[in-house]
Amino acid sequence: MVHIVDSQRALSYPGWSLRQGEFAVQNPYFRKHDSQPRQKKQKQEPSRTDVQTNEHHSTIASWLSHCIEEAQTAWPSIEKAEENNSKDDPPNIDFISLLKLTERFMTPIQGIIEVDQDCMVMDTLDLLNIVITNPANSCRRIQLPDDTRYLVPPQASFLMGDMHTSMDPLVDFGKQWNEELDILLIILTSGKTAQSKGGFDCVVLDPPWPNKSVHRSSHYETQDIYDLFTIPLPSLLRPGQCSLVAVWVTNKPKYRRFIQEKLFKAWGVTWAADWYWVKMTTAGELVMPLDSPHRKPYEQIVVGHTCDQDHDIGSQSIFSTPCKRHSRKPPLQDILSPYLRSDPQCLEMFARCLIPSWTSWGNECIKFQHEQYFAREEAVVDAETLLTKEVASENEMNGKELLGSKCT
Repeated sequence: MVHIVDSQRALSYPGWSLRQGEFAVQNPYFRKHDSQPRQKKQKQEPSRTDVQTNEHHSTIASWLSHCIEEAQTAWPSIEKAEENNSKDDPPNIDFISLLKLTERFMTPIQGIIEVDQDCMVMDTLDLLNIVITNPANSCRRIQLPDDTRYLVPPQASFLMGDMHTSMDPLVDFGKQWNEELDILLIILTSGKTAQSKGGFDCVVLDPPWPNKSVHRSSHYETQDIYDLFTIPLPSLLRPGQCSLVAVWVTNKPKYRRFIQEKLFKAWGVTWAADWYWVKMTTAGELVMPLDSPHRKPYEQIVVGHTCDQDHDIGSQSIFSTPCKRHSRKPPLQDILSPYLRSDPQCLEMFARCLIPSWTSWGNECIKFQHEQYFAREEAVVDAETLLTKEVASENEMNGKELLGSKCT
């Protein structure tokens, strides 16, 4: 099945649009040469990894070619956005280093912080190792002491921590959400409905796989693949129910085998399918040739489940324009939705942005929530300006001093 994802739209929120140009790759990274390149004097033998990668590619190339033709036929006419050529990110806080500095004297905090104001002022350290949630149906913002502001989308929650210190609060939060739902179900059915089991219905993971080029460029911190065994995934999932697990992985065959044969087995997850994210320009071209011997224009997602019976998922192809920010993936919520129950509880691990109604965990899970990545819609600005004037007028009438707000 072919899915076309408009990441620009999917990563925008009510009242806030993702900044234009983030997903505006207009030209391929490189094209296929018309003529054969000159052979090197000393032809090197291909590595074992290259051989295995090409072997796997040969098994899916024909299917992917058909998917590409179908996607290009249906590719939307995208208004040509001005590409954002700025190489500098907004002045984000280095949350990874901050977590490392504080891990010796900070312990995970039980409980939940609700963002209960349109703009809530918080200390930077208060963001770490505790669940923060926005219960509203609209975006709210968190403002830090340096006036840095981050957007929290509707019904979204996040826990910023590392794998060694924040797993217990994450497990507890998943269970707590369902315990509250159980109480509501019991009230609505006069106690006749059996309680559901706490946990998440879907977990998407995007681990920072070891990669030499990434390590050299310092885009983000990678980790040992065996650290993934420390994730208590069975405790995170809803026990006794049919849950989905999706893991983003590079094209190295050993990592895909590691997930299927070791990691899923340790977690009690059954492999179901491999999905492929194919990267396209805004004009509908592949960002590089499909048969490129060095890099492929796609990445993989290994999908598994905990169902008692076989879960018919099947191979899926996902087409979207990549982001200019390194390793930012297209959101999967719309593609996963048909395989989940209604109103599912979903979790993204190793996240770097937030999704409405999802829980996000990671050591920089609000990195791409910086306010400068978004543009406010004029209607929202006008409504807030009107509200501020009304509050000022009311306070003046009541003889109260109006404190200035930094969230404008």
